[in-house]
Amino acid sequence: MQVLKYNKKLHEAQLKQLLNARGLEESNLLKVPKNGIVCLQDGKLVAAGFLRLIENNMGMLDSYITNPEFSSELRNKALDFITNSLICQAKHLQIQELMAISAHDSIISRSLTHDFKSVDFKFSIRKLT
Repeated sequence: MQVLKYNKKLHEAQLKQLLNARGLEESNLLKVPKNGIVCLQDGKLVAAGFLRLIENNMGMLDSYITNPEFSSELRNKALDFITNSLICQAKHLQIQELMAISAHDSIISRSLTHDFKSVDFKFSIRKLT
């Protein structure tokens, strides 16, 4: 499996296909941060994940997505590679703290296996446009 930095020109078309396969809007691509990692198997996108930069030297693991055509074992392996790679990117960017926020328990569980600490808080959001 190849683990690569996300390149919009090279990976956007396959990322669109994954969004469609997962029933997600293609407009989500407009929200994808520039710092990302993709995993490929034989040139085909297995999974992708991104690092969103936040004020005060914080970062957030964001927009994880996997290709349902691959086995859950391969997808999980890819997500672990992505998480480790994004942590390395964050360190290189001198980010001091990382967050993982998700509606999916599996993403939070994965973060705990990568030495994140669980915090109990509520979250709300307001769309302005």
